[in-house]
Amino acid sequence: MGQNAEAYRLGDLNKETEFVLKNIGVEPPKMITTLDAGSEVVLVDHNVKSQAIDGLDTLKVKCIIDHHLVESLSTSEPIQLRFDPVCSTCSILFLMFAEQDLEIPDHVAKMILAGILSDSLAFRSSTTTEEDREIAEYLAEDLGISDIQAFAKAMFDAKSDLGDMATRKILELDYKVFSIGEKKFGYGVMETTSPAYAMGRKNEIISDMRAPKEETGLNAIFFSVVDILAEKNLTFVAGDVEKEALKASFGADTIDMVADLGGRLSRKKELEPALRAYFEKN
Repeated sequence: MGQNAEAYRLGDLNKETEFVLKNIGVEPPKMITTLDAGSEVVLVDHNVKSQAIDGLDTLKVKCIIDHHLVESLSTSEPIQLRFDPVCSTCSILFLMFAEQDLEIPDHVAKMILAGILSDSLAFRSSTTTEEDREIAEYLAEDLGISDIQAFAKAMFDAKSDLGDMATRKILELDYKVFSIGEKKFGYGVMETTSPAYAMGRKNEIISDMRAPKEETGLNAIFFSVVDILAEKNLTFVAGDVEKEALKASFGADTIDMVADLGGRLSRKKELEPALRAYFEKN
């Protein structure tokens, strides 16, 4: 907002993001792992150290823009915070443009629209708010996109086209670690229009889930295959700890290392909070 800034990414792009950027004609942001001490940064779509750039403590965090649960926020000086209970941080970015009466370039508007559709699973997710929907529909109309669901379907199909990607890479495409005191669990999600692909590689995926569990000292690790079109969640587990957690949290039985979590599509709203509560007590 009136300051020069450069966008960076902290990891590889998934197929959906690659598709969107190519479709719009935008070069991917530069990927970095560190910045010089004292660099001024804005955290976007995250607010916890485990999901941030290495060496965050040496940087000057000026602002955080996010829609996730605030876990353990600590700064050395007052900063600007923007947290809204919406489905997508992209909705917050749109509102910030509007509040400053700034025109949104078409390529930026299309990226914001794509982000809202991705986070909301084209309004299927329980995290979708009326504000998210209204912003997306406004942007689609302004951009001349007459069929918003067809636009989203093309994105989801691109996300689902994983070819012979290594299973460890699949696990890491949308993976987060959550801390509860001294305990922590990992949770990967694969949102797809082709769930048969993941089921066909189930044994490979489960085998590879055990490596990060041991390497990083996780108490548990989960991997959800979310069928976007059928609105169904099948979750892979690595062992008995995960089975017990899913049974206690959702009443779900695990058969052949897979638990049917029904229509629970949102890690943020429907999965993480229940598992966090479980591990706080067990």
